[in-house]
Amino acid sequence: MLYDTLCHHPQASWLSHLCQRHPTRPALNALAMRALDVPVASRLAGRYLRPSEAYRFWERVCPGFSMPCRDLRAEDVTPRVRRTVREALTEATASARPQLLVKITGWPRIRFLREIFPGARFVHVYRDGRAAVSSGLQVPWFSAWRGPSQWSWGELSPAHREKWERSGRDFIVLGAIVWELLMEATEASKAGLPPGDFLELSYEDLCRDPAETLRRVTSFAGLAWTPKFEAAVRAGRWRSANDKWRRELTPAQQQTLEDAIRPTLERYGYR
Repeated sequence: MLYDTLCHHPQASWLSHLCQRHPTRPALNALAMRALDVPVASRLAGRYLRPSEAYRFWERVCPGFSMPCRDLRAEDVTPRVRRTVREALTEATASARPQLLVKITGWPRIRFLREIFPGARFVHVYRDGRAAVSSGLQVPWFSAWRGPSQWSWGELSPAHREKWERSGRDFIVLGAIVWELLMEATEASKAGLPPGDFLELSYEDLCRDPAETLRRVTSFAGLAWTPKFEAAVRAGRWRSANDKWRRELTPAQQQTLEDAIRPTLERYGYR
């Protein structure tokens, strides 16, 4: 929701589905961004353009970016990757919309991207881990179904291995471990970053007060708060879906999930 709304900002370029469909032609994305500012073309562009995480594009400029077995770090950046990523993202950005927005899920990849773009700023939107795990269990591409020996999150630590074995290899517990891994990776990645380069906010706060939360984000990102953008924020649908996990899991499954990640939940204010 946050990313889709930010893509309405008149100063911002963003990666669209064109990058996913045509990963070797990032200039098409810049052309689409320019079309958003042309009165006649903006209606069609606004109707058909969709924001995308564009992992096919990322894989072309940086093989392994989409599903590494651990978080990507600064030392993973090679001269070639630095050059190809910078060139491709520059080519995908319209000059009249100089602020490029990128959405990434999974591993944070903060140190990796920071090494390529020293001036980059990062917004981390976190969510109740119980809702995140329950949502993951509903989709067929959730890699935890294949188990740690075949998934994309690397080897389990001894503590996580013991937790999973103790649960009888419960998939709910394994999904909870994935959430913990990603939260731990984000905590490690943000350590040492200047306060002005990292903003953390909760999904719940975004749904509770989208206008105020978006004001914080735009100020952080150096984007102006314009009447047109405020209208886009007001028009958004901001209903939280965090209550679904209580309907999608049995009471026993809910208890299993909470027990698996209780300390991390409490650290982020979920009780």
